[in-house]
Parts: sequence; structure tokens; C-alpha cells
Amino acid sequence: MATGNEKGWITQIAVRDGEVFTTEFAESRVRKFSLDGTAPSVFVEQAGFTPWGIAFDEAGKCWWSGSGGIVCFDGKTNTAMVPASEVTTPAALTFTPEGWLACSSFGKQSVTLWDTTSATPKLLRTLTEAMSDPSGMTFTDKPFTRPQQFGNFVAQPSNTGRDCMPTGTTVYNLRADPLTAAVSEFGIDTEGGDRAKTQLLREPIQLVFTLSDGTQILSSSLDATRQITDGRAEFSFSPIENANVVWKVWIDDQTLKMSVSLDGAGAERLAKTELFIPFDPRVRKRCQDSLRRD
Repeated sequence: MATGNEKGWITQIAVRDGEVFTTEFAESRVRKFSLDGTAPSVFVEQAGFTPWGIAFDEAGKCWWSGSGGIVCFDGKTNTAMVPASEVTTPAALTFTPEGWLACSSFGKQSVTLWDTTSATPKLLRTLTEAMSDPSGMTFTDKPFTRPQQFGNFVAQPSNTGRDCMPTGTTVYNLRADPLTAAVSEFGIDTEGGDRAKTQLLREPIQLVFTLSDGTQILSSSLDATRQITDGRAEFSFSPIENANVVWKVWIDDQTLKMSVSLDGAGAERLAKTELFIPFDPRVRKRCQDSLRRD
């Protein structure tokens, strides 16, 4: 197990050549842990540079991001590559299948792609659509499919109360994840206005399964098939071998309902099933403040 000191704050992890590397924000360092149990050591650090993200390129060079932007460590020397003004709060780094360096910029509300093959990285693209505090990234070889709407929400002009007339019918903005068992977007307006457009979650709604040995499994980490009809989403998946789950989410007369069914020979290993709805407290506060003004 890799741990920091009592301050904590491990912000990203990378694995290369049988070793684990951790960016430790509070300690202002990157540490290296060998999988063979050798005592951990400081891999790289730089005065005044609090690290966030880390990634290794094909040549084995370590790219790490932090308060000073993005730097490259060749095993001996740190070289500043991208200034902090271009990637404010660079929360995570990774390399794309094409070999581009991707950086999620929490402060810029964007993801930037960089060509690092030259002495000075070249900005290739800036992604800002649907970005809300991007703090991590991953890539897949599966075809991209957007989350699918299954609530009764219809996009309305944003000038609530002027261009959009509330109907008094509760509106749910719900989107089902395309690959896993999770509801990736949730918004609601009990008066039938367009406030349902506001994403209230900081993470997807999902199921949490606890096994008899205490191990927890998140439905958002499992491959699932989904079926979408008007106002209804159905996820089918297996949290463990020989256990099958069907999770249904639907709207019935302005009420959001859910059901979970479980069968299979391995089902007895599941000691507990919980529903996880992680609301974003910052968004809720903004909504409350807006309601007070209105």
C-alpha cells in the first residue's frame, strides 16, 4: 500500500516498469514505490512546486503538473514545459493513444492537448464543451457514446421566468451512462421550469455493493447493458461472478422511482446494496442563493 505522511493529499498515481509513482500535493514531491516491497523513495521534487498530475511518455520521461505548470523530468533534471498561465490548476495528466499529452485544467475549466515531440510543446486543441471542474481523464478503445437522456427534461432558454414559463409539473433531467450502470446527470425543477438543466451531482448516481468480506464494488466501474425508453432506464450487469443485477430507474406521475433485483448462485456473497447519490454542495448552494434572489 502506498501512503503519504500524515498530511496525505495523493492526487494522481502512475505505474511504470513495476513501480508506482504518486504525486503528493501536501509534501510537494513525487514518490516511487516498488511492487517488490522495497522501501519507497522520493522520485522528484522541486521547491515551491506542489504537484497534481503525472504521466510517462514512451521514452520513459516523467511529465508532472502542479502550481508551476507542467514540467518534464528526464531522470536528472526538471525542465519547465508549459507555464501555469496556460493550465491553471492542472489536476491530471495522461497521454492519448496518439501520443499527445492531455491535461485537465481545473482552473481553466478545460482539457488541453499538447504535442510534446518538439523542444517546446505545441498546443493542439482546447476542449471546453460540457466541462465542469475537470479533475481526471481516461481513454478507451470503445466507440464513444454519449449519456442518453431518459427524463422528461427538454432544453429551454436559460433566462428562467422570462423565456420559460413554469408548468407546475416536476421536470427531471436524467442521463444514463452508455457503458456502465450509472446515472451521470441529475437535475430537477419541481415547478416545471428550466432549473432542471443544472447538474446537481459531483459524481454519477450508482449502486454500491458490499461483499461478505467487506469488499465494496461500484456499479459505475462495471460493464453494463442499458435499455432506454421514455422516462425509464434499465441497467443489466454482474457485480461478481454468477450474480446478475437489474437496476431500473423511472418516472411515475412526477415521482422518481427505482428498483433493484438480484439473482444467481453467487448472489449470497452480496451482504449489502446501497444507493449512492453524491450531490455537489457548491451547486446546491448556488441554486439556493438564486432561489432567494428570485
